Amino acid sequence: MPARAVLILMLTLVVNATSAARQTSAEINVSTAVSSRTAFVNEPITLQINIENANQAEVPLEVQAEGLQIEFQRTFDRSSSVTSIINGRRTHRETLGVTYEFEVVASKPGDFVIPPFEVVVAGQRYPTARVPIRVDPPQEDNDVRFYVEVDNTEPYVGEPITLRVTLALSRRLYSADDVNLAFPLVKGPFRVIAPRPAGTGRGQRYLQMLGETVPIVSGQSMIEGEVFDTHTGEIQIAPRRAGVIEIGPATARMVLQLERPRSIFDRARTRAVVVPSNELAVRARALPTAGRPERFSGLIGRYAIHAEASPTEVNVGDPINLTITVTGTTPSLAPDDLGLAEQPELAARFRVGREESPPQVVGSSKVYQRILRAISEDSGAIPSLELGYFDVETGAYEVARSEPIELRVRPTKVVTSADAIGGAGLGGGVARSEVEELTGGIRHNFGPGRSLTDQSFRFSVVATSPAGIATLVAPPVAYAAVSVVAVWRRRNESQGAARRQRGALARAQQGIADAGEDAEAIGVAARAYFADVLGRPAEATTFAECAQIAESRLETGLASRIRQALEALDAAAYGGAPAGLSELSRDLAGALAESDRVLRKRGGA
Repeated sequence: MPARAVLILMLTLVVNATSAARQTSAEINVSTAVSSRTAFVNEPITLQINIENANQAEVPLEVQAEGLQIEFQRTFDRSSSVTSIINGRRTHRETLGVTYEFEVVASKPGDFVIPPFEVVVAGQRYPTARVPIRVDPPQEDNDVRFYVEVDNTEPYVGEPITLRVTLALSRRLYSADDVNLAFPLVKGPFRVIAPRPAGTGRGQRYLQMLGETVPIVSGQSMIEGEVFDTHTGEIQIAPRRAGVIEIGPATARMVLQLERPRSIFDRARTRAVVVPSNELAVRARALPTAGRPERFSGLIGRYAIHAEASPTEVNVGDPINLTITVTGTTPSLAPDDLGLAEQPELAARFRVGREESPPQVVGSSKVYQRILRAISEDSGAIPSLELGYFDVETGAYEVARSEPIELRVRPTKVVTSADAIGGAGLGGGVARSEVEELTGGIRHNFGPGRSLTDQSFRFSVVATSPAGIATLVAPPVAYAAVSVVAVWRRRNESQGAARRQRGALARAQQGIADAGEDAEAIGVAARAYFADVLGRPAEATTFAECAQIAESRLETGLASRIRQALEALDAAAYGGAPAGLSELSRDLAGALAESDRVLRKRGGA
């Protein structure tokens, strides 16, 4: 090959390699963009991180920046795929792109910097650029007034107070759109209580406030000699800590439309404003420690508790539906668990079931549904239920009590397979009754002699008749057939029982593992093990019989472990999962494994 051709080839390879390197380095492009570099206090700025030639990346969702609150909002997939056919030639073009959008808010004026983000794409790190922004203080506006007030400036910690906001707009304005109220000083020190909707009519209007949709009431007011249209909304908040807590100044951000467009072609004259509210603070008082009841619910105000039960005539262990209603100042703040199982008098008489569904706020009440089961026929009435609260009017703790509910509890006996007639259960079955000969009555039937016929038996006659032959031969043949079938069935049953016994432990341990935190399912697996050992139906084997089997065939310590575990599972069927259920299930599985080894060694399993 001539030297000139070799040189051209080498130059071509170098140029291609350089171009490929440039293309590789330009494959991923990460850039940032902001909606504005200036903003007012509490006015959000949109920050976008744009990634080209990739449709996924690792972007930090929490970024710390002094004086700024940066929150992730959403992701946009900007990938596209286009296929075109020109003069029969098919071309396909695919582009990749993704955008991560954040909201940046400053709670005070000044110059700030949005720090660089570290974006990871396909294992490579790409830092974004720093973005400086300027935040101006909110400014008074002649066309807008913003007021905040509370109905109680000295609440107790946890006591609900009403925060009322009023937005007044000059009648010179046509409208105010995109209204956003910001309370940067409230979110941490206060608990926000969702308001109840005031109405759903077509004319009902709302404001977004502290993350809640608040209904507003519109009216008019004279301010500094000028009529303003007012819009007022209320929401309840409760202080989390004692001391002086600031609520205002808050800010109201909106876009004002200055006049009504004369036609659809007119461009509306607007201006964006951020106005401050008045300053406002409350002094929260700590709750006293003296006189605090043992089961204080945390409720502040004045409350009552009412209970209803159905049915009121039950057997021991039957479910009783208990409906509890809490009413008062703010029932929605009542705890989801009233701690019924911790009330000694109730727990001594009844087993309290687990909460199957959360309580519901119905109107001005909070309603709970629970299941009770009487422990014995002496359980008697459902005692008064207690609810401790702090009364702000008296400045002291009080205990609300429901009225007792009278019950009629009938004794009941748990019937097991041991009680079945002819059952082989542990300790014998129910004694069979003997047939007793009754005296008196008709013992014999007598008739006149002429009605009697000669029915004496003669073998020669029977042996020569077809019916007689069949009568003589059929019973032995049938007996032989039944014997063969019985032997075959006993053999199959014996083999089946042996197979059940060999797999009993594995099935029980798998059942316990699959049950998780379900106490009832754990108990079913344990009962199934002992039922397989005895070769009886699992549904006919009770916890008591399982404990008797363990005590009759195992050492005292191992049998005691099994009995305690079974008793805890039996109690859980009424009163909910006990504490440490996971540890209990592990211990039961281990005890069953030890039992299986002992029984196999002794030939009992």
